[in-house]
Amino acid sequence: MLEQTLGQYYSFSPKSTMKLVRLGKVRSDNFRPLKMVLLSKDHTISFLRGFNEAKFKSVEFPTSSRNVRDKNKIHERCSKNCSEYLKKQSCRSVMQSTRTSHYVWGSSSIAFINLPIQLFSLSTLEITSVNHNLCIFYQNLCGLRTKLFNVRSSFPSFTSYDIIILTKIWLSPVIYRNELVFDGFLVFRQHINSSNSNFSCNGGILIAIKTNLKTTTIPPGNVDVEQAFITLTLDSFSVLVGMLITNIISTTHWFLLILCSLSLNLKFHTSSVEQLI
Repeated sequence: MLEQTLGQYYSFSPKSTMKLVRLGKVRSDNFRPLKMVLLSKDHTISFLRGFNEAKFKSVEFPTSSRNVRDKNKIHERCSKNCSEYLKKQSCRSVMQSTRTSHYVWGSSSIAFINLPIQLFSLSTLEITSVNHNLCIFYQNLCGLRTKLFNVRSSFPSFTSYDIIILTKIWLSPVIYRNELVFDGFLVFRQHINSSNSNFSCNGGILIAIKTNLKTTTIPPGNVDVEQAFITLTLDSFSVLVGMLITNIISTTHWFLLILCSLSLNLKFHTSSVEQLI
């Protein structure tokens, strides 16, 4: 039954490309997810892409299917949340369709969580009678250029996010957008400013937003401040998405510039914007 379900959405045979292990002890009242170990990176990428495509395109796709990696405590907690969520559904057969994918070939694991946003600390946007969920990823990288391989390996997991915000990317204008492999995203970048940093490779902001979302770039009010603000339009509502950073060596003068720049953005753009991220 499992092979038939997987084969319906993915282009490879489950028997020949993966190992399945039922986690946990045998108990009649306990939900036991499947741990899936794939044979190669290509199979992992194909699995995740197929999962995403099937989830959004197929009417018959099992909505309770979830992908969770079990590498550390955070992911174990996510898996537990997944289990608790599915237990609320009284159908045992639906629970058994939950799958766990795990890649063990040395590089960073590739996985994403497809649970409702309310279970995690992700931004949820609720506007009057219309509800919009924005799935947002944030990370302080300390150097994106040195991690491009991991970014490329993990990119299939990024497709489950609407907005990706990265700080301390340590990039320069000579690194082009196509090197960053953010396919399907509009990329907004603000590079290191020598005026408020003594380091040649410190700072920088990158905000990537799905191309299916309507965006408008807000020109920086002060070029000496590392900042990026974008207006995101959802139906007739707008959201101000922004990032503004400073370095610990910044003087009082630079902190005042930062506060002034933030005040200007809030003053002139939030009058027509219902939410601020």
